[in-house]
Amino acid sequence: TTNLVPNWSFEDSTECPNSQLINDNCKFWFSANTANPTRYSECATNSLFDVPTNSVGFQYAFNGKSYSGLDLIAGGNTREYVEIKLNSVLVNNKKYCFELWYSLCDISMTATPKIQVYLSPDSIFHSSITFLPYQPQISNTNPNITDTLNWQKMEGSISALGNEEFLIIGNFAPDTQSSDTILTGWGTWGGSHYLIDAVRLYDCTQPDTNVYEISFFPNPNNGNFTLNYNLGENINSGSFKIYDAIGKLVYDEKL
Repeated sequence: TTNLVPNWSFEDSTECPNSQLINDNCKFWFSANTANPTRYSECATNSLFDVPTNSVGFQYAFNGKSYSGLDLIAGGNTREYVEIKLNSVLVNNKKYCFELWYSLCDISMTATPKIQVYLSPDSIFHSSITFLPYQPQISNTNPNITDTLNWQKMEGSISALGNEEFLIIGNFAPDTQSSDTILTGWGTWGGSHYLIDAVRLYDCTQPDTNVYEISFFPNPNNGNFTLNYNLGENINSGSFKIYDAIGKLVYDEKL
C-alpha cells in the first residue's frame, strides 16, 4: 500500500534540530497555529531535542532516528499541531486507513485520549496557540494512553469526500472536553506531551467481489459454452475463473 504522507517518520530534515520548531528543521511538516511542535532526532545539536534522551524524557524512535512531540494539553486550551500536505488529493468514496504510533513523555503529569486527525481540503493556520475548532474525522480509540515505555498504535479510517489534501494531528477539543487523567506521582509538568512517529494514510478500499447477473449455457456441457454477464454500474472489469472438482484453477479470463 502506498503511504500518502511524505516524511512519514520525521526523518527528512533541512538541518539537525537545535531549536524546538518543527518548521525550522523538518521537511514538509509545519505547525497549524503559532504554538511550537517539536522534532527530536539523534542528530540534534542541542541535547534538549536529542534521541533517546531529551528535555521531555527518554524514548527511542519507533521508526528511524526521529519523532515529533506535541502538547495535547498545556493549560488555557493551549495546543500544538503538526500539519502536512499529502502526496495526492483523496478520492471521493474511497476508504482510507490511518495509523500512527504514540508514546506519553516522561515529564507529563496528565494523559489524554484526544490524539486526533483532521483531513482538510485547504491548508490551515490559526494565529493563536489555542485549540483549532474543527471536527476531526479520526480519533484515538486505544485505551492505553499512559505508557511512557512502549509505543502504542492509533488507527482508524475514513470514507473520503474527495477534496482532502492536508492532514493535521493534535487535540481539537477544549480542556473541558479533553478527558484528561491526572497521573499522581508522575512527571514534573502539568500537561500532556505525546511523542508521535510513523504516520501513515493509505487507500484501503476493498475490491468489489460481488457476482453480477451471470449465466451460461448449455449446462451441462463438454467445455464449450456461452457466458452472459453484467458487471454492474461503474464496474469496469472483473475476472471469470473455473475450478475443477478438487478446487484446481483450470481457466482464468479477464472480463
